[in-house]
Amino acid sequence: MKKKLTQISISVLLCLITIYALHKFCIEQNLKIGNFDRNFKEKKITKINEINLPFEVYNLAGMNDKEIYFSSKKLNEILKYDLTTKKFLTKKLNHKNHNSNILGDSLFSFDPYFRKMYIYDTNKLDLISEVSLNVGFDRALAVNKNLILLRSATDKYTKTILSTYDIKSNKNNKLKIQLDDSLEVDGGLKTDGYFTYKNSSIIFTQYKKGNFYKIENNLNKINRFKTIDNIQKVEGVNLSKDSTFYFEKPVLNSNLLTSISANKVYIISFVKGNSDKLSDFTKYRMLDVYNLETGKYLESYYLPNNGIEKANDFHIENNKIYLLFNSKISIYEF
Repeated sequence: MKKKLTQISISVLLCLITIYALHKFCIEQNLKIGNFDRNFKEKKITKINEINLPFEVYNLAGMNDKEIYFSSKKLNEILKYDLTTKKFLTKKLNHKNHNSNILGDSLFSFDPYFRKMYIYDTNKLDLISEVSLNVGFDRALAVNKNLILLRSATDKYTKTILSTYDIKSNKNNKLKIQLDDSLEVDGGLKTDGYFTYKNSSIIFTQYKKGNFYKIENNLNKINRFKTIDNIQKVEGVNLSKDSTFYFEKPVLNSNLLTSISANKVYIISFVKGNSDKLSDFTKYRMLDVYNLETGKYLESYYLPNNGIEKANDFHIENNKIYLLFNSKISIYEF
């Protein structure tokens, strides 16, 4: 019995050492990347509401003035919460909601695996239409009810480009404007990112590079701005035997979540700066703020937690910030 307890103790100790080593490696990797200073601002953030969700969710699927929409953990359900009636509505999907956005009374949901778009009525979440987008893509955004912006693949899936799909004509077109590194032969891994849309502003933020692009609503102009961490190099992408690309080693996601409000862009950063206190950086989410028109860095804040749980997603609307946790959304004034 004593021998067994000793073996268990040694196993537990080895696990703790492994966890510590991995944690230390990740922190050190993070510390080595950044060489910049943040402009921290003391900001009063007051919780005004808290909504417990009926099940765990993955992210925010969209918002308007009256409702909040969520994607389930498995991406096969959409959960709607009515801010007025305080009631939930759940819609089971026959596809996965990889990303989505709301325009007027429609929720546009995109599934790259089926190469399709699904349009739902925001009232009862009834399916209005199902549309094939004709091309391989990983990110999509409904710019208006007839035009879809895509980060699509080239014929051999070696590169990614910005393109559009016209619903009326059922045609795909490569855009004249492109990301600076769109044509890198890496299967789109190094340049991966996501679209954020608000009114007439479209932002494409890259996960692993310190770039965010402002795309004009008419899709005729694009400006690249650099985040404060200014990471430009992503290494370790290789081509496998089956002609697919993969990361040879873990790559830090530097800027993972974005929101737009008024004339500002808000980005949650995973990169520590010189002026960041290590204990605070590892405990809280870091929010960096930029000017929407010029891309100029303005200031930074730490976001509140739910106990020890950090926010999985967020949205900013005027002076309110919505922080999403596994099964709860907290609303703050700031």
